[in-house]
Amino acid sequence: MEVNDEVFQTADDLELVLQDVSELMTPLKEYRAIHAPLFGRSEHHERSELYVKGLLSLEVERESVEPMVLQLKGAIKNAVRAVQQFLGEGSW
Repeated sequence: MEVNDEVFQTADDLELVLQDVSELMTPLKEYRAIHAPLFGRSEHHERSELYVKGLLSLEVERESVEPMVLQLKGAIKNAVRAVQQFLGEGSW
């Protein structure tokens, strides 16, 4: 097996404020619109949008699916499982 000696560096931590995130929303929506046809079904498009919103949300304490969905959609039956399934089994 070949060993890769390349060193990876991570970016410095960013101290983002709400306005920084808000300014990213329009370019992010434009970027997602380009790829929207690749999601196929409208449900997949909606779940991808929810997931991205959750990752960028300052209101969600953890970046895992369950608290994201519960915070952004509420306790809708099967909503958490649907997003988990989309992320785990979807063809991205």
